[in-house]
Amino acid sequence: MPSAHAVYRILRLLTPRIPLLLLTTLTHSLNLHENAQKWDLRMSLIVTLLKSIMAGPPTSSISAQQRFSSSDPGIKGNTWVAKVTLPETTDEDVLSKVLEAVEDLKKHFAEDGQYERPTLREVGAEWTGNRAGTPLNAPEPDVSEAEKYARLMHETSSLPGMEDCTTVLYFHGGAHYMMDPATHRVSCRKLAQLTGGRVLSVRYRLAPQHPFPAALVDALVSYLSLLYPVKGSLHQPVMPEKIVFAGDSAGGNLALALIQLLLYFRRTSKTMMLFNGREIDVPLPAGVACMSAWCDITRALPSLRTNQQFDYLPPPAVDIAAPTAFSSSATASDLAPFTPHACGAWPSNPPRCDLYCEGSMLGHPLASPLAATVDMWKGTCPLFFTEGEEMLADEVAVIVRRAAQAGGRVRWEGFEGMPHCFGAMAPGSPGGRRSFNGWAGWIASVTGRRARRGSVDEDERTQSAEQYPLEGGVWIQAKTLEEKDVDLTTLTNVTDEQCEDLMRRTKETRIAVFNRWVELRSKELEKGERAKL
Repeated sequence: MPSAHAVYRILRLLTPRIPLLLLTTLTHSLNLHENAQKWDLRMSLIVTLLKSIMAGPPTSSISAQQRFSSSDPGIKGNTWVAKVTLPETTDEDVLSKVLEAVEDLKKHFAEDGQYERPTLREVGAEWTGNRAGTPLNAPEPDVSEAEKYARLMHETSSLPGMEDCTTVLYFHGGAHYMMDPATHRVSCRKLAQLTGGRVLSVRYRLAPQHPFPAALVDALVSYLSLLYPVKGSLHQPVMPEKIVFAGDSAGGNLALALIQLLLYFRRTSKTMMLFNGREIDVPLPAGVACMSAWCDITRALPSLRTNQQFDYLPPPAVDIAAPTAFSSSATASDLAPFTPHACGAWPSNPPRCDLYCEGSMLGHPLASPLAATVDMWKGTCPLFFTEGEEMLADEVAVIVRRAAQAGGRVRWEGFEGMPHCFGAMAPGSPGGRRSFNGWAGWIASVTGRRARRGSVDEDERTQSAEQYPLEGGVWIQAKTLEEKDVDLTTLTNVTDEQCEDLMRRTKETRIAVFNRWVELRSKELEKGERAKL
């Protein structure tokens, strides 16, 4: 159950916005809402509420946002959750290999890049599965985590005595600094139910306390722990052809960064490493499947502005022009996006340009996978993307085009007029069901399974499906869900050269604005100290 403080915070958010929600209901019902032709009333209310919350300056500190967004709602009903800890590896080789990749790629993408060296540590995670035929308010059984896992496995499509089911390695969204596996149990359960498999949802380290590349190290350790579990683990070794990396938003970023790391290992013949006292090989998984992936930490491409009508994400805090930042009358408060209410976590000490990484690393392909060139996608495993007509559309489209041009098998499904992560926000809507069925259908197919299709809300309404297509693109119309085939190379007009230029210029502008903020803040602090004398 949510804590009293969490309930209070929710009421504080909702109460002043009741008139806005009533107005939205009226305009939508009268067909006067700008998106009434593409959205149902529920989507209009959800997006209006979220846009209202995100439009203004931050109202709480980063630490407070983390606590609020990561609160555990509890486990009950039709969800199995077995909590595990993936032990800290005894070998530094895993960390060394990651840092070698970061350093080597810096030569081409972030020559002067700086980053904080992470440590190895244990990684928390949750095995999540479908608990069929269980009332939604049924309590969680009072049994051990091992027994929960055994019952979870009984629900999968594994052969008797074998763990050969589809296994989704899931990275939750939350802009790299919010959320938790606990907040994504509904989505993970649905994926498990529809694929007939199981999900390992990773509690990776969050920024700003643990900046890049700490989360990437945790992601790699999680994958290696699936392949090569230590003695005493709940699971047996999982074959790589049964594993799919998946994630939404920032989790999609992490999934794509992880596959880019593995592709780097293959290009440089560094797939062998020490892990928990044994030499192991690091293969590619069966695939990567993302919902509304956030691929560009710089936030540089045009759809961030052109698709605002359909989305609730805040616009980029810094425009390439950035006239306010360099005005002679600018004050530190004019650059407030850099300084939400101060806390122990943010601003960092010393301050940095971005929550996730240093400004000099914004264009690094392991931080912003959009930076990866066509050649860097050669040899990739199959990729899947589902998204709306959202602000992140251009960056996903560029990656889709590059991976396809590199010879990869790529599936893209775009939904007319839909916002960021709409499938997770409204899974019971027709579009949400279609999005989840496509996501799960592709995951099942790429791991050699048949997906269960039908309602994502009712366990009993499932049926066998034909093998889901692994490549090609479809544009899915709002409300009617009619599908039109599209060419994966023509999803955006942004060329590779334009993309590279926009990322570079935006990174440079963000760094310049940040440096200007540091300068102004320092002057204001000095002025305040002198006033005390």
